Amino acid sequence: MNNNRRANQLLLLAVFFAAAPTAAIAGTEAGHGDRPPVSAAQSKRDRAAVLKWAADQSGCPERKIEINRLDYFDFKHDGKIELIVVASTCNTGTAGPDVHAILEPSAHGGFEELPVPDVDRKYFDAMILNYNYDFGVDGDMLVEIWQDRGDRGKYPLVVKYRWDGAAFVVSSIDAPYLK
Repeated sequence: MNNNRRANQLLLLAVFFAAAPTAAIAGTEAGHGDRPPVSAAQSKRDRAAVLKWAADQSGCPERKIEINRLDYFDFKHDGKIELIVVASTCNTGTAGPDVHAILEPSAHGGFEELPVPDVDRKYFDAMILNYNYDFGVDGDMLVEIWQDRGDRGKYPLVVKYRWDGAAFVVSSIDAPYLK
């Protein structure tokens, strides 16, 4: 995992986080678009492999990891699927998911994480109390959908990333409450 992202996540207040209802933003349902069909057996194998990967990354036993989202999308448009993973490990307490990753199955088994760049911390100035995010997909873009404890009618931060052929890059940032 990206160490800066991990450090930022560990700074979150320990307050229960309910996953953001991504369908509330038009077109951001994870898997919308280039979602390849995945069999139940493949999904079960992937879930077990992701648990092992998250345990290796976090130092937590697999039984102490909850996968909040496991979805599939071909961000690279190469016919190979990437896994969209949001999970909570034993390190998070009640702060919400502490694993947010886009994983590409590697040739030697396991996964390679596709780095998602951090956005400038100034975008978090308008957040209220505890905040965390979920992933979604809009068209062919990865979307980080942030929510906080404020009930203001809009998500306080939505970041869209596109795959530029080599990496995810920020395509747009919507921070409606930032002054």
